[in-house]
Amino acid sequence: MTPPIGKATILGDKLYVLFVDDENKHSYVVFDTVNFEKIEEGTLEESWSANQGFGNEVFKTKFLGSEVLTIIDYGFPSITLGPGVYNLDQKDFTYGQDRFLALGAFQEKLTQIEPDFAGFRGYDVDLANKLVVIAYGLFENGFVVENPKGGVMLIDFDGNIIARVSMENAPEYVVIKN
Repeated sequence: MTPPIGKATILGDKLYVLFVDDENKHSYVVFDTVNFEKIEEGTLEESWSANQGFGNEVFKTKFLGSEVLTIIDYGFPSITLGPGVYNLDQKDFTYGQDRFLALGAFQEKLTQIEPDFAGFRGYDVDLANKLVVIAYGLFENGFVVENPKGGVMLIDFDGNIIARVSMENAPEYVVIKN
């Protein structure tokens, strides 16, 4: 059976194809990129739910050993998507499944620092150092505006805000360059 394409990414000489199979299970197939022979296949743990999937596209991601950066749908108005780290060997999330960016304690810390917080924008992840750099926008007079003020925060994987920089224009996209 040829798997339906969900998402695919390359790590070294391996092509990872992640998809939902005919039995509605989140599955994967790994191919050798040299001769495209199947190396491995299987299903992902039950913790992998529909809103924690990889979506339907080829994606650029980051790897650290067997950990792969993915996106988790938070389902909250101010925080729609957040980072997740999935371990391909353990077949389970090692970070992000708790959606810490949406948890009450983190939101409370955030609104104490930025009372006009309107939502997150772009982010990037440093897997080796377990850090997230994330851009955010601010409400202006209680309203979301097209080009809001905002800033950038550096957050560790435990949800601690390490640093914050305020900006006149909220960035849409941020990149960590190592």
